[in-house]
Amino acid sequence: MSGTQLSRQQRRKVQRDALDRGAKVMARGLGPELGEAEALGVALMVHERLTDAARPERAGEAAEMIETLLEKTLATGVRGVDLGCRKGCNYCCSALVTCSAPEIFRVAAWLRQNATTAAARIDLSKIAVEAARRHDLTREQMFIERAPCPLLVEGMCGVYPVRPIPCRSLFSMSSEACRLALEENSGEVPIVVGAMQKGEMARTLLLAAVSAAGLSDRGIELTAGVMAVIDKPDAEARWLAGENVFEGVMGGERSPNSRRAQDHIAKLAGALLA
Repeated sequence: MSGTQLSRQQRRKVQRDALDRGAKVMARGLGPELGEAEALGVALMVHERLTDAARPERAGEAAEMIETLLEKTLATGVRGVDLGCRKGCNYCCSALVTCSAPEIFRVAAWLRQNATTAAARIDLSKIAVEAARRHDLTREQMFIERAPCPLLVEGMCGVYPVRPIPCRSLFSMSSEACRLALEENSGEVPIVVGAMQKGEMARTLLLAAVSAAGLSDRGIELTAGVMAVIDKPDAEARWLAGENVFEGVMGGERSPNSRRAQDHIAKLAGALLA
C-alpha cells in the first residue's frame, strides 16, 4: 500500500476502509495478528485525536485511547493464566519506566486533578525530590539501584487508573520470583510474554500516530517527565506546538523492530493524509 501512487479519491477510499478496520480493532482489542490496514486504521484514529485543535488535552486523550485498547486486549489475553500479580505486590515497581509524551501528559493531568484528594494521598513534594535525584543518574545507575517508584502510595500504584503502557503490560506468574530478582538479584522472572508483546504493539500504534502528526516520539523517564510538566498546565499545548518541554529529561530508544514498524505505519498514514 503506497499512498503516493494513489489518486486523491483512491487515498480517501483507502483511508475510510482503514478507519473502519481500526474502529473494529478498537472495539474488540488486538488479536493474535494485526494486519497492515488494521494497524493503519488505529493509527489514523489516534492521529485524528492528536490533531483535533478543539481538544486542549488531546495528547493525553490519545494515550487514553491506546491504553483502553490495551486493557481490552489484556482482559482476554491473560484470562486463565495463573498470575503472581496481586494488589499490593510492587516488586516490579522498581524498574526504569520509559513512556511517550502523551502518556506523561495523561498522568500529569490526573495528578493535578486528584493528588490533593483524600483518596489519592499523593505527596507531590516527595515525588519532586525523588525525580530531581533521579535526574542526575544514568540509566545504568537506575537499573542497578532499583529504587521504588515514587508514585507508589502505601505500596500500591498511586496513579493506577492512568498508569503507562509498560506498567499495564507487565505480568508475572510468580510474585516470589519477582521478590528474588529484586531483593537477591537471583533467578528469572516468568513474565507473560504475550502481554508484553501486546503492550509493545500498542506503543507502536500510538507512536506511529505521534510521528505522523510531526510530533516528538522520544521516550521519557516517567517520574522526571511527570515532574517536568506537573506545574505547567500549558506544557501539553507547547509540546503539541513542537516545543521540547522535556529538555534534559532522561530518554530511551525503542528496539529496531519496533522502530521499523512504527516508521512504516507512520509513513503510510502520512502518505494518505498528504
